[in-house]
Amino acid sequence: MTEGSEIFIRERLILNPAEGTIEFVYRARPVLSGATAEATYRVEGLARRLSLRDGPVAYGIAQDLVSLSHSDGQVQLTWNILARPEPEGQLSLWLEVVNVGAEPVQVDELRVLRGSTVELGAPPNE
Repeated sequence: MTEGSEIFIRERLILNPAEGTIEFVYRARPVLSGATAEATYRVEGLARRLSLRDGPVAYGIAQDLVSLSHSDGQVQLTWNILARPEPEGQLSLWLEVVNVGAEPVQVDELRVLRGSTVELGAPPNE
């Protein structure tokens, strides 16, 4: 992450809008680092890809919900991350794609969680 560009949200999410990524923290340990989202789609048969890492990302924060958006002029990609306080550590992610261009779009794939490092820790002792 670019130093100084992180936004800390309730000690559970770290948003880096400059890179279009998030980090999820559980019990003071990063569990999910460098996560982003992307979509592949076609316009008039030509394959295209749009990732939140591709360029300027707009973001919004409302209590436990964070949204990151990026548009290439044809589609707008919005990634929503909900970090619920209860049950502890629950994280919900969903991705929205909106056609903002003049041509029809065929969405081929939505990658809701892309390019991240997952650290689940050791199994519990029995």
